[in-house]
Order: sequence, then structure tokens, then C-alpha cells
Amino acid sequence: MKGILMTPDNAQKSHDGAKVQTRRLIKPQPFIVIDGNPLTIREAKPDEFPIQRDIVKCPYQIGEKVYIKEKWASMLIYDSLAPRDIAKGSPIWFTDTPVDEPTNCGDDMGKWRSSLHLPAALARTIVEIKNIQVQRIQDISEADAKAEGCPSIFLLGKDGELQDFVISILWFEDLWNSIHGPGAWERNDWVWKLGYEKVER
Repeated sequence: MKGILMTPDNAQKSHDGAKVQTRRLIKPQPFIVIDGNPLTIREAKPDEFPIQRDIVKCPYQIGEKVYIKEKWASMLIYDSLAPRDIAKGSPIWFTDTPVDEPTNCGDDMGKWRSSLHLPAALARTIVEIKNIQVQRIQDISEADAKAEGCPSIFLLGKDGELQDFVISILWFEDLWNSIHGPGAWERNDWVWKLGYEKVER
């Protein structure tokens, strides 16, 4: 089963059902998109037409089940083990797990481990890809930003009156830049828009 990396906050929102979309950079970035197909241009091989356009394939498919890869920890006694050697069903902590769970003891939690190394067998969240689209990152709608788990925030003044309103898209813009670096939003890269829902194994 393939994994999909998420920040701790986004992983928790996916687990709780508050996040049902994610956007992933198309790699390599397409030269052009035709009928929803991202295309790259490359030099032709000797037996090909001088200019070749190749379709960039999405790493995920509709109907495919994938697991959320998130920051995690196992028991202290397992700290010397490689992730693949930790038995399925072993106690696992995620960033929102109370320290005295799941073993009812607060002093047996081991070191934090990278989301990159979370095995599928130890993951808590499985999702099924429901739809895939190609779009520019700035084409995200307000509804889509909410589906990404980004809230709308109302700011009240001292008198209790509405002072400001931060829409979900602005929240998402900050999130995108925090993950992909300053200026990522302004680049307006092509992305895979993945819609998914949480499912059982």
C-alpha cells in the first residue's frame, strides 16, 4: 500500500474527517495541460518526431487505498528497532495521542520518528482516493480550501463587532508556503487535486 505524507495537523484532520482533499505538486511540472492531461516536452529519440509530449501520470489512482504517513512514536523498548521490525498491533503514539495512552503508563513512550518511516501496518488512517483533477494551486475555491481542513475565522473588535474575516483560501495560502517554501503560492504551480475519504483497512 502506498503512503501519502502529511504534517501532523493535516494527518489528524484527515483522521477526524475534517480534511478530505489534498494537493500535491505535479513532478515534473507540465509544459501544458490539455483536456486535464499534464504534458511535458522532451527531446525526441532518433526514431521519433522532433518534439515529443509525454503525459505526466498521477502517482495515485481513483479507488486506490493509501495510508497517511505522519509523525509517530513506538514504545521506548523498541527505540533500537527499525520501523519494519516493530510488530503490527504494537502501541503507537501520534502527535495528538495523550502521553499516558495507549499503554496507560506515561513513561514508556519512545522517541519521535519521522513520518517518512511509518510502515503501513502501523498507520492509523487509511483513505480511498475518490477523484483526481489537475489545476493550478491558485485555482483552489473557498469550498475546496475548507475541504483541505482550513477554517474560516471571524475576528471581533473590542466592542464585539465583526472586525475582520479571514477566508479559508488565505489560510491555505499560508499553509502552502509553510510546506513548500516562501513564494510557492506565487509560483502558482500545477498540482494534483486529490479528493479522498477515510475507510477501514
